[in-house]
Amino acid sequence: MVKIINVEKLYFANPDTLRDLFIGLIAGLGYLLLISLAPLFAIGIPSIQASAGEMWRTVVIGAPLAEELMWSIVLPWVLLFGIPMLLSFTNIKFFKSISENKILWIVIAFAVLMASFSIFHATAYAGSLDAQAIKQTSGLFIGAMFFRFLAFGLLLFTQNFWTNVIFHGIVNFGISTSQSVVVLS
Repeated sequence: MVKIINVEKLYFANPDTLRDLFIGLIAGLGYLLLISLAPLFAIGIPSIQASAGEMWRTVVIGAPLAEELMWSIVLPWVLLFGIPMLLSFTNIKFFKSISENKILWIVIAFAVLMASFSIFHATAYAGSLDAQAIKQTSGLFIGAMFFRFLAFGLLLFTQNFWTNVIFHGIVNFGISTSQSVVVLS
């Protein structure tokens, strides 16, 4: 398979970790500036009835950690290595040819990552998979896809999972403090 990301750097500290965390911080602040200037790229935070502390832990720490683990490590590994490996064992020529075409498979994996992240967030904003609710939040779909695209670029550039967690956390923090959220005291 094509080696895109150095897996060791994703999981362990390395000499560039502080630099990579700083890049995540700057990228997060830059994204917040971008969405203040171009609302097309805005994403939102689903309404959560929680105390301020619970909201902060969920939106700024929990969501970035869980989502980046899912969309930066688990799904890319499954899409880039797991599924092609399974398809290579099939006797169906069509599936075997797709699994052997590395460039095509990377494009497919990238598209699935972008779409799944966007659909996940559109569903979270809409509260369900109801077509009417998703239609009302469709603008957030574009913002979530653009956000994932930038996060993917950061991951390729730094090859450090923690850069994306910081980037995601900063963006969520900025958005959650600028939106009106339901907070129980």
